[in-house]
Amino acid sequence: MRAHLFHVVVVLSSLLMFIVIILPVLVAPRVYRRKICLLWVAYFCWLYRRMLNLEVEWRGLSCLPLTEPHLILLNHQSALETIEMMRVFSHSGVVMKRELTRVIFLGWLLSLYDVIAIDRTRSTASLRKMLRRAAEFVARGESVILFPEGSRMPLGAPVRFRSGFALLHNHLALPVLPIVVNTGVFLPKHGVRRYGGRVILEVLPAYPAGVPVRRAQADLEQLMDKHKALLEAEGFASLRK
Repeated sequence: MRAHLFHVVVVLSSLLMFIVIILPVLVAPRVYRRKICLLWVAYFCWLYRRMLNLEVEWRGLSCLPLTEPHLILLNHQSALETIEMMRVFSHSGVVMKRELTRVIFLGWLLSLYDVIAIDRTRSTASLRKMLRRAAEFVARGESVILFPEGSRMPLGAPVRFRSGFALLHNHLALPVLPIVVNTGVFLPKHGVRRYGGRVILEVLPAYPAGVPVRRAQADLEQLMDKHKALLEAEGFASLRK
């Protein structure tokens, strides 16, 4: 019941916000569009906490603010980490599937945030555009956020990067900031049931730039896999049904 009510509130409040606030600023300069987007993000994070009985804990934020652009990596289990990343790393470009920008409400939000959208039906042209757009963010001194697994993964699945990581790693030559989450414990990929408990997003030590891509990918996959398993165990111990 609580999960269904959450979705109803999200839809109705997003529609109202779109009509009253977002629609008038769609043609505003980028800086103002992003500020409005972050207001919506803050509201959505509040809903997750209050309506779904989730306690959200960030660990390792002592690294902020970043003094130089990074390639930020997250394992992907739910929409919550996307929203939280937009809130905490607000001056960053987020790489994501173009299909998401066409989703009602969510797509409007992402359009305001100025994401780096990938059209996976036009792989070569889309990847070139991704690299060009990512470089534009870095040139402005902003980081680039990537979900290297490509889509939401079920609990227990090993962290395995798709080709986007290698392309961005080689093209941007940035230090990498890995982040692991356990959101899938409370917001499972399949089904509508939601669980309360402690969501943890942990920022791990930065990985240096300049490491050959195969070695970097192997190191980061192993590191993120290890910490993800620990966070999932913590999440299950905190479950509140």
